[in-house]
Amino acid sequence: MKNSKLLVLSFLFISFLTCAKEGSIGLSADVSVSGLFSHKLEEFKISAIKPDSAAQESGLKVGDIVTAIEGCAIPGCPPDEAKKLMDRESGEILTLTVNRGEVLGIPIEIHVK
Repeated sequence: MKNSKLLVLSFLFISFLTCAKEGSIGLSADVSVSGLFSHKLEEFKISAIKPDSAAQESGLKVGDIVTAIEGCAIPGCPPDEAKKLMDRESGEILTLTVNRGEVLGIPIEIHVK
């Protein structure tokens, strides 16, 4: 199970770095996944934001905890669904909900470049 979890985590990390088809979001995240056959995101924490990126312009910050991707709640969102939801083209908008310290449920709109 540990190898399966590591494989999924590696896949997700790479996927979130390059998730836009033609556009760019400019973030990377540390993710936790549970489940052997039915994977679910348990945590999605922003670990880096590329300078001058769509993520930086949206106000997203390192340390933000993503609690929803386009309404798909974390914990609970399947990783493959999260990847599909984040896969945006240039000009599209990606909506995340984040917790930042004591402030909960901050809506973030990322205008994909």
